[in-house]
Amino acid sequence: MATSAITSATDAVKSAVSAVASTVTDATTTSEPPHADGETDESPQVGDAKQKLERKLSLRPEREELVERNILKNTNVAPSLQAAQADLERARLEDALEQKLQARPKADELVKEGILNGKS
Repeated sequence: MATSAITSATDAVKSAVSAVASTVTDATTTSEPPHADGETDESPQVGDAKQKLERKLSLRPEREELVERNILKNTNVAPSLQAAQADLERARLEDALEQKLQARPKADELVKEGILNGKS
């Protein structure tokens, strides 16, 4: 489920890049007269930026690698709920620790049983 979300996000970024590139190309073609070969002064820069962004996206680490490096959590919960899930897990661990601390014997009981020295 999370892998499909990352894939769809990557596809959305790629389509946004294409849309921005075409918008910039349209804006430069309307504001500047084309050269004899039909190109404008800005179109090579737009193409370079698009290629650079596509290369950076292709070098982006896969989700599994990010999970292994503890950058992302390995969870099937929607990204909008991951923070709430982490908070809930922390609260659960805090409650469990508090119960264990309440259940442990007091220092005077340990002295009586000879486990702890009474000279603290």
